[in-house]
Amino acid sequence: MDGGTIPQGTPRSSLSTLLLVTFFIFMLSGSGEDPNSHKEMESVYEAMIHQSSNYSAWLNNSVSNFTLIPEPPTLSPLLHSVIPQKEPLDSSATSYYHNITGFIHGDVTGYNLSLPLDPSLTWTQFAAPFIQTLNHTAAALRTSNSQLLSMSSVMVNLRETSTPVANTTRFFRACLLQGTMDVSNKRNKVVRKLEFDGVHLLETGGFHALVSPLGVHPDIRQLSALVPEGFRNSTMYAVQEELQSRVKKFRAMADAASMYSDDEPEEDPAHQCTFIFRGQMTPSPIPETSMRELERESAHPTGVRTARTPPSRVDGVLVSEDCAFLVKLNRGIVLSADRFWRKAITYSGLALIIYISLLVLIVNQMEWTRTPAAISKVSRWTFAIQAIADCYAFVAHITIGMMANNRASLSLIAPGFAAATLFLRYAALMHRIQSVEDAAAAAAVAPPPPPAPLTPAAAAAAAATRRLASHTTPDSLLPQTNLPPSAVARMQSPAELPSIFGNSWGLWARSLGDPDSRTWIFALLIIIVLIQAIVSSKLLLVALLLLHSFWIPQIVRNARKGTRRALRKRYVFGTSLARMYFPLYALACPDNVLFTEPNNWVWVLGIWVWIQVLVLLGQEYIGAAFFFPRGWEHVKTYDYHALIPLPDPEAPDAVHNMGDCSVCLEPIVLRHTPDIAVVGGPVDKEASALLQSVSARSYSLAPCHHMFHTACLERWLGVKNICPVCRRHLPPL
Repeated sequence: MDGGTIPQGTPRSSLSTLLLVTFFIFMLSGSGEDPNSHKEMESVYEAMIHQSSNYSAWLNNSVSNFTLIPEPPTLSPLLHSVIPQKEPLDSSATSYYHNITGFIHGDVTGYNLSLPLDPSLTWTQFAAPFIQTLNHTAAALRTSNSQLLSMSSVMVNLRETSTPVANTTRFFRACLLQGTMDVSNKRNKVVRKLEFDGVHLLETGGFHALVSPLGVHPDIRQLSALVPEGFRNSTMYAVQEELQSRVKKFRAMADAASMYSDDEPEEDPAHQCTFIFRGQMTPSPIPETSMRELERESAHPTGVRTARTPPSRVDGVLVSEDCAFLVKLNRGIVLSADRFWRKAITYSGLALIIYISLLVLIVNQMEWTRTPAAISKVSRWTFAIQAIADCYAFVAHITIGMMANNRASLSLIAPGFAAATLFLRYAALMHRIQSVEDAAAAAAVAPPPPPAPLTPAAAAAAAATRRLASHTTPDSLLPQTNLPPSAVARMQSPAELPSIFGNSWGLWARSLGDPDSRTWIFALLIIIVLIQAIVSSKLLLVALLLLHSFWIPQIVRNARKGTRRALRKRYVFGTSLARMYFPLYALACPDNVLFTEPNNWVWVLGIWVWIQVLVLLGQEYIGAAFFFPRGWEHVKTYDYHALIPLPDPEAPDAVHNMGDCSVCLEPIVLRHTPDIAVVGGPVDKEASALLQSVSARSYSLAPCHHMFHTACLERWLGVKNICPVCRRHLPPL
């Protein structure tokens, strides 16, 4: 130390330390049970018991304050005219699905009943009596607030809460349904989420349900008023069992000290619409016995051969007496839960194959470009964009795997993570090698400007400042320390430290000038766009277009550096095919497990990817800047395949030895055919020049006038950028 003292840094503020410790303690501390929440759960539990006991007493003709509200007399004819009621089928030829747990999605058409209707509609005459009983002023207010006028499609997620048992006749004819209904507009944006509580009539394939806004639970005791007379007893007993089951489940949740979470209404319930739903399934062309065997095998697979799963459709109608609104579901697609999970597993298996193929391709490409000279020709952004796409897809696949709750569906997580890791590793390696070249190129292109000449007054002031500094801060007065001179200089000039608040623009300018900072800023912007694309259908296509422009950075680098053959053709073709699988499945397959609607723009995306591939092939065979007009090239590339005169063009021998290649030590042979030497009209000359240019591709003449085979020199330049003979630096081939 030589008796010197090391300058001490500024101690951390005690206030900031205290705030940091307080924040960690607050985040790690557990919250105790809220007494208000416990009281709320107890009150809900008592209300559920009271509701169930009252309904049971009414069902047994005992004293009860429950009243069954009948269906409006003007509503039944309207529902029957839109969805005719079916009679039981001939079970020897046709049948209905009994377990419809799964999804129903389809297009819908909305009709405002308070406005004049189209006379061509078959149910217009039945709508007139129903419209006369409505409050049009309140209905118009609710309809304008509910955003129902913009609906175009619905997605219903159903779950059968009770399973029919063969030896219990009162449950054999009806099953209760519970789920949610998402209403979307033409831009595929969910404008309303509704709750669905209904009953499924097994013999007729019909649905009768109460649909209400999210958080406004319908009274399922009123379901028996919606079904036909022959199914009311079955519906009543099914509702009774469901109420008792809900009480037991809620009691178990309360005993386990689980937090009770209930969906709050999105708006004031008085300003929202409630619906009555009626639906009808299309019969399947297989006997009843085959259908029951198929459903048993789907629920508990044993390997028994069954009939093929027939498609099923649902026609439905939603009628709101509050809002004077009618919604018709046209041929909705029914996707059972068992079939959905099987399709999800199939999709997972195909995605696993795609990811393994990408792994093989990237490993093969990394082996082909092992040296710094070969890596310098590859654009790091090509692989960084693919890595971001893999990370984005990896999160989506994890979500699907967690939803499927099946080991087979989790098989795609490992290869997806490995693919993203390899792409990131390769991109980081290229960035480490190419950042040095970029910094050197930037310094060579933009040298520092020379200092401006000083005026006599400024020169005198600078001289006075130097004399004052030499008298006031001699080296003998500086503290002795073993710190490096650069650190001492930084401590002596605190005014040069960047200030975030005082000089923020200069700090941002320096950050944008740093290649590493630009890389992280660009990656952050891409992540922000991708996150926004999840919730915005407009940005989704833009994000897909950006993620599938991964060959553009390589095309730009080839044109700027004058390089070619940076990527193997098998890697380019294989990656392009594999990357198109996911958007084609999501936007071209009509019955996908992602429930995305087909979009014709996906074919534009495919054409865009293959245009990039064609440009890469053109850069390899024609030239790195072939698509630029003459004179617009960024760099003037050296022509390794210049036409050279033959030793004796009039010699009868068509083979000429131009010496030995210094790489493979084999002779360089030029073949001179008689057709090329023919002297004739302009057509013969053009054909001769074309054949000579094709023949010139077999050899490469370096700027130092050493000749090699083209294939040999390409392999050599993949290792070193110098001439094998004279060690002179060579331009890109």
